[in-house]
Amino acid sequence: MSAGTCTFCANGAKYVCPRCGVPYCSLPCYRSSRHERCSEGFYRECVMDSLRREQPDPAVRRRMEETLAREARLQADDEPADSDDSDSEDELSERMRGVDLDDAEAVWSRLTPAERDEFRRQVINALYAYAYLRLLYDGDWSASTLEASDGLCLLSGCLSRGEVMDSGRAAVQAVDFHAGGSAWHH
Repeated sequence: MSAGTCTFCANGAKYVCPRCGVPYCSLPCYRSSRHERCSEGFYRECVMDSLRREQPDPAVRRRMEETLAREARLQADDEPADSDDSDSEDELSERMRGVDLDDAEAVWSRLTPAERDEFRRQVINALYAYAYLRLLYDGDWSASTLEASDGLCLLSGCLSRGEVMDSGRAAVQAVDFHAGGSAWHH
């Protein structure tokens, strides 16, 4: 059964977009720049629906939380934060002047202990969101990279909203909230 002419390349259409109803002939046409807003929205909705339905195994989740908490304790013991050592963004820019930002060691050495601590608290949030998605996709999101990256940004407050977590526990709870809470609803 033909759906008419493809809106994007004028070939014979075999399919119809489930969101906007335009006919298309192939996946490249569906993903074309002219249809990108609709197709990406469709993929995002599919990921969100899947994330709402899928919950990781409680034992795996508990092990992940324990691992992240253990890592947070180790990092916190490594170098305590100095509350008197906070710089403005201008001072940070000045300290980073001339530093190769691709050289992690050079950047790390220019951060204050408080900035290092802030980074550690944020990285737990991003890592837990990453681990959650790895479980959700059974470790293989090669066919769904756009959806997985959108999901990572939606789950991780530090990546999408610049949130700084107070602790490793807060970082994990923030991902849990966004995975199952009201933040997923449009």
